[in-house]
Amino acid sequence: MMKKFILFCILCSVLHGCKESAEEQGCPVIYADIEKIDKVSFFDIFSRAEIIPLETNDSSLIKYIYKVVYDNNRYYVFDYMQAEILTFDEAGKFLFKISDRGQGPEEYLNISDFDIDKQNDRIVVLDPINNAMFEYDLSGNFITRYKLPRITNAYKSFIYLNTDTLVYFTFDYDNRLKFYSKSKGVIFKELYPEKDNVLYNITLEFPYETTFFRSADNVVYEITQGCELTEKYRWDFGKLNNSKKQISKFDNIHNTMSLFPKVHNSEIINYIFTVQGRFSDFLCSRVVRKNKKIHIFHDQKNQKNYIFDKTSENATFHPLSWQDDFVIGYYADEWGHIDDTLPDAILDSLNISIKKSLKDDSNPVLIKYYFK
Repeated sequence: MMKKFILFCILCSVLHGCKESAEEQGCPVIYADIEKIDKVSFFDIFSRAEIIPLETNDSSLIKYIYKVVYDNNRYYVFDYMQAEILTFDEAGKFLFKISDRGQGPEEYLNISDFDIDKQNDRIVVLDPINNAMFEYDLSGNFITRYKLPRITNAYKSFIYLNTDTLVYFTFDYDNRLKFYSKSKGVIFKELYPEKDNVLYNITLEFPYETTFFRSADNVVYEITQGCELTEKYRWDFGKLNNSKKQISKFDNIHNTMSLFPKVHNSEIINYIFTVQGRFSDFLCSRVVRKNKKIHIFHDQKNQKNYIFDKTSENATFHPLSWQDDFVIGYYADEWGHIDDTLPDAILDSLNISIKKSLKDDSNPVLIKYYFK
């Protein structure tokens, strides 16, 4: 009995030491019990929801929204399936689209990512097949194309670190992050070796600002202006934290269709992250566990967690883009009935009317969730 007590004390000491180590290094640790679903009202976090119907016509049809960038009162929507960037104004009126797939000098073969160069007012598109970047003005007119350095495998996504430096996430597993100088046309630094693990290739790598995360890793990283990767914060789910052994089971596995039902049902791994985000005083994430999309909203100011799969008003939540004052989400038919995402209980009379006016063959709708 005494031996068991001593071992218990040693274990507690080690765990306490790990906790202090992470926090002493300036990396906040957010503890959360993802098996305890709270009763959370929509109005505990948000003040209101605003529906933005995206105009539907022959030129603006959307098949699949992969990413939305909000800039200067416009929504830039990346339709991954059609390799198009569609632009809508604040009210959802269609303005124009970039749809230049082809093999000409001003055409791309595909799009894997895009962003807005806010310093130069340009829409920037990554063509991973041609290792090329395409730049357009804010009216969608082609400006220029330039080649990227050849790398092992392909480029996947990117962010602007500053006016000259772009950071690319790639399929070069020796160093997945590449730091590229636009003025010099060279990759000047490489970071983050990683095994070929299918769990790490299923989400957006740069969730907001200059952060970086992996689907099975509890750490959210910061890419610094000094081109270093540091821990920004980490989630701690106690006994449910994914183990290295669980993650390593997916190394070098490429046939995913049969595996992901088991992943989502937590038969092979405890959970995967599908979302990381931040707005105002909240740090947010979404994990999939036992076929539930579980949201964690951590109030940094009050050190309180809100953990839910849907709100007490039965509203589900599908975020796309994180701003300081609001989150942009969306509704599409794949999420079920619209009332599952936008029940009347979270809407004012104007937005209830907008919801009722939507047609079955309409584009997906964007939703602005305003912070309380």
